[in-house]
Amino acid sequence: MMAAQTGLLGLILLACSTLQAVAGSMNKQDSWDPHYISDRPPEVRHYIAAICKAIPAA
Repeated sequence: MMAAQTGLLGLILLACSTLQAVAGSMNKQDSWDPHYISDRPPEVRHYIAAICKAIPAA
């Protein structure tokens, strides 16, 4: 019985750590990367250029 509970606890901890690893890897795009704007679709780049008073830079 104790071994089953220990195994179950281990599985739960493993599942939680896996979920944290997945959540931690999401949204890793650096907004200060120079390609942040230049890699966007043309519609987005034009919109950014229209609302910015200066040359858009990340």
